[in-house]
Amino acid sequence: MRRLRNCIITPVALSAIALLASCGGDSDTNTSPPDPKPMRLTGIFSDSPVSGLGYESDSQNAMTGEHGEFYYFQGESLVFFIGGTAFPAVLGQAEVTPQTLYDNQPANTKEVANTLRLLQTLDSDDDPENGIQLESRVHDDLASVTLDVASDAFDEEAKQALSDAGIDKPLVSEAKALAHYGQNRPYQQSDLTGHWFDVFYNLPVSDNVADGFAYAVDTLDIDSKGSTVATALVKSGGRELDTETLQLTLDEEGKLGLAEAPEWEAYLNSGKDQFVAFARDGESIEIGVSLKQAEQYQQADLAGMWYSFGLEMPITDPFDPDLPITYLDRWQINESGDMTLTEIYTFGYTIADEQETLKVSLTEEGQLVFEGDDEGIGFLGRSKDVVVRHENWEGGSALIVALKQPETVSLVDLEGTWRMYSLGLPPEGSMDPDGFTYDVDEMVIDANGKVQAIHLRHLEWEREVGIIDESWRPDGNYPSKDSWIDGEWDAQLVMLEGGLFAVDGELAEFFAINEGGDVMVNLYGEEGNQGMAIAVKLADPE
Repeated sequence: MRRLRNCIITPVALSAIALLASCGGDSDTNTSPPDPKPMRLTGIFSDSPVSGLGYESDSQNAMTGEHGEFYYFQGESLVFFIGGTAFPAVLGQAEVTPQTLYDNQPANTKEVANTLRLLQTLDSDDDPENGIQLESRVHDDLASVTLDVASDAFDEEAKQALSDAGIDKPLVSEAKALAHYGQNRPYQQSDLTGHWFDVFYNLPVSDNVADGFAYAVDTLDIDSKGSTVATALVKSGGRELDTETLQLTLDEEGKLGLAEAPEWEAYLNSGKDQFVAFARDGESIEIGVSLKQAEQYQQADLAGMWYSFGLEMPITDPFDPDLPITYLDRWQINESGDMTLTEIYTFGYTIADEQETLKVSLTEEGQLVFEGDDEGIGFLGRSKDVVVRHENWEGGSALIVALKQPETVSLVDLEGTWRMYSLGLPPEGSMDPDGFTYDVDEMVIDANGKVQAIHLRHLEWEREVGIIDESWRPDGNYPSKDSWIDGEWDAQLVMLEGGLFAVDGELAEFFAINEGGDVMVNLYGEEGNQGMAIAVKLADPE
């Protein structure tokens, strides 16, 4: 093929060309270059990738491939369909989702949510985590069915259509469909949809320690718009087990807001199934952990090795002289629920791997039941790698967070941005109000365990000045040079035996992460005091 390179056409040359064109040559000759052959492009249809979904355009009528792939030409419109149900036409592009079909409306929009539900219901192996596969016969079975995903009667119509087609499956719930769709996507309001279990503590930030402790254990039922029904299961002090309605919001950075308490802050983890909350209310601090529940569990979900982080606190005066205390245990659980509990660490004590044998069962609702135990209530989260448990007895209570361990773990698994909430406590047997401290940090950890962080907030009470409540300021202009807020800080994390982590050079410090790699718990000791921190990894905004 010949190519014209570096050609400069002058006005004289243009005149000559025009003269030649007018005076000679074959008048039927077309001197314009032929249109280039259009390039066929590839896109993916995803909730998770959907294979076997029908689509048609001016150029073809086909099914999406094994990995959800479809083909199109630039500027070409496509219509995706299941049997006789066609979805709105959409321009071909690199990724099409149910949101794309409906002008990128939020996932909790009726049309989008119902499309997600239909796709996941028709998945051949009922496991959208490994992709959604639509069998070819689904199109034949539903060929005469036209479903309106925007209809208020969608549930009834879809259930009837499935029944008439001989598809013996329940329609996937909105909460389950949205929870799956939200994975590996930017945060949106619908990520909160579902049934949650939470444990919240109030702790003192004053010299009135005797009245500073309280706890509440609740369930939260959150709809796709953030309307929340909180139902109390357990409360300290014999308080009424009430129900209240709240309004939760979620922004694009994963930050939750509570309309009824503007000072309340919480962040959602990248798996969209756990958040840690923190707020000051006068002379007390509220800190809590919430877990989204799966729709169903089986005993085998508990099998594996876990690290269990515990924090035991007094509730009433006179205070138990053995409290407060923090500790780390290891759970080894088989598929029958036989547990070997090994004590790894208790603040202020030397532990020689003392062991205890227990029996634990898991209900279909995800509640852990320990044989012979009536002091606690705890649940397994939707990801099935985090347990949150509350225990209470006369004069005391405990918050326990257990993390199932991955088969292998390394510093690379820590990589990401984390929001960490720390609760500092005085030593065992001390109720010194100076010993209660509360901190919020944001950490960015690289693949080598290097931490670059910002100390965002610090609260405590001191006899000389009262309540100290300081927040990070970019200009570094704090109340005094002795400010507790130290702005940016860094650290190096190292691996320990058994899959634990620590800050290099710190002896009384232990970290662990869950199997999914988006929840971290830390026990630490500092200047004779003890503490526990819980962190969530934030979703990548891209």
